[in-house]
Amino acid sequence: MKNTPTPLLKDPLALYTLSPGRKKRRSPRPSKEQPLEALLQQPDTITGFMPVHVPAMGTALEVCLLSGHREQLPMTTTTFLNALADTYLVNLRVLKRRLRDQLGINYYVPLPLTSQLVLVPVKTRHLTVKGDDVHGYVNLCALQHTTVAEDSLLLVSGQAFPCLNHQATVNRRINQAQLAVALLQQASLLKLQERRTFD
Repeated sequence: MKNTPTPLLKDPLALYTLSPGRKKRRSPRPSKEQPLEALLQQPDTITGFMPVHVPAMGTALEVCLLSGHREQLPMTTTTFLNALADTYLVNLRVLKRRLRDQLGINYYVPLPLTSQLVLVPVKTRHLTVKGDDVHGYVNLCALQHTTVAEDSLLLVSGQAFPCLNHQATVNRRINQAQLAVALLQQASLLKLQERRTFD
């Protein structure tokens, strides 16, 4: 880890502004025809998301929810992550750059979007086609425990979230995510949010 501290942003609100050149999202309206907008109405119920192969869609995204339901969307992990960040007005580019510097890492940066939506990158599937994404994000706050068993992590909803990383890798990324939360809270840059429960 680097010893030199990263100076505070000149504008602390920079994390919560949209990336340059990106248009502000309109208020989402839930409907069966618009599953993405419906999901973004309650983003704090998301326990994780990952790339999957769906015969009717090809490469798609599967989103796990606190209710135990899984929603499949015809989009990439990056597209969904950007939409999720926009919901909280978080500038991902600024957030990633800050945490890379403070954590001393270049890849697999944890992404605390709020105090209850802390995204940890994990490998969720094996590479079958060159160029396919194999990593998803699990919400640290939605883990029942951090033990990898049968290539999965157990969520508080009772769902198994695929995880092909070794236990040591998972432990390291969870520690980095916890440190990232502490650093952002110390700098008053993390949005506080009430803890969600599920029925």
